[in-house]
Amino acid sequence: MNQPVSTDLGVTRRTLVGGSVALTTLVASGALTGAADAAPKRVPRVAVLSETVTGRPAVKRRADAVAAGLAIGLGVRHPRILRAEASTSTEELTAAVKGLAGQGAQVLVAAFSTPTAARLANICADHQLALVVANAGAHVVDERTTAAAPAALHVSTQHWAAAMSAGGWARRTYGRRMHIVVAAPDAGYDSVYALQRGFAVAGGRVVGTTLTHGATGLEGLVTEVRATQPDVVGVCATGTRAAEILRALRAANLKLPVILDPLSMESGTLSALGGQARGLHLVAARIDPERHRTLARALRSRGQGAVDAYSILGYDTGLLITAGARRLGSRTWAKLPAVLAGRSVAGVRGIQKVHPRLGTVSVPLAVYKVKRVDGTSKLKAIASRPRIAGDRATATVLRGRTASGYVNEYLTI
Repeated sequence: MNQPVSTDLGVTRRTLVGGSVALTTLVASGALTGAADAAPKRVPRVAVLSETVTGRPAVKRRADAVAAGLAIGLGVRHPRILRAEASTSTEELTAAVKGLAGQGAQVLVAAFSTPTAARLANICADHQLALVVANAGAHVVDERTTAAAPAALHVSTQHWAAAMSAGGWARRTYGRRMHIVVAAPDAGYDSVYALQRGFAVAGGRVVGTTLTHGATGLEGLVTEVRATQPDVVGVCATGTRAAEILRALRAANLKLPVILDPLSMESGTLSALGGQARGLHLVAARIDPERHRTLARALRSRGQGAVDAYSILGYDTGLLITAGARRLGSRTWAKLPAVLAGRSVAGVRGIQKVHPRLGTVSVPLAVYKVKRVDGTSKLKAIASRPRIAGDRATATVLRGRTASGYVNEYLTI
């Protein structure tokens, strides 16, 4: 998982999945700051709340990376970043928020899934904290949770949005028939539906769906894919599960283009596949190499290692908070998401736009193809894709029954 895959843009697979780095203040000296981006008069006391998951040290490492990037984006040092952990229970979340508010926190950056964030918004409102959600973006933000102004700012790696974009691109590039392969442990996220929706909206049809890694493992996978005669295959799986699916398809000599779940890059699929990764496609944010290098230098100067998906996510979040602080004036910090609604902040992945009702942050996307160069997998951008705003025109949250019981996104597993 920690082995980088280089790209022609000078980023690693961890960086690519992480999404972007927005542009305002890089460090206190303002290394990336223009005259219009003067430091705000008020700098908030920011806290990072992450999930407690026993036996999974990666969760803490990722939260540490978010905090590291956040401190750089805010232009402050780590002592200003408060930290706490909690489970997803309302009782623990309430106690954690109350404790952080007691320490002076004014803005809460929560590394929790969108369903959990809906409860956190109410808790933060009770304590007059601004809520900023930093997660993988695997769930669509529900408009029901927003009123006249967003209750929270949602910054993510835009997992479902990238999947939806990939579906539309696959239809226009490869044909009208798609077969989707979904690993059971990866089946509960909105990205699975988004891939199908993107393909269908562009005029395609999902001709078959195969569920793997349940009781029957990969049994029937190749037979089912062959039977539907697709033009392209979409794989909604991560890590070793994605690698096993792709190996099975390649071993059967099914010479079909494959659209891969973007988070499979973060979970080490390319490393597991080696040379078999060549020719795979995914959609993710386009990275500005110079601004990425600048963030990398800032992390190294603080002894915090290389840029990864989570330091980028934290940095991006810090830059948005800083931009909001400049607009806030004397208003309470709880109004931070509202003052950012409809605003744009330039960044490493282009112009970040905050949705005026949802508070979700979107950026332009790109299609990447995996190539092998000197024994290394490289991700080469081959096409630009527009941002996915995430409103009713592109996604609707189902109600009336439980469509998914998943509450932990990839950021917290």
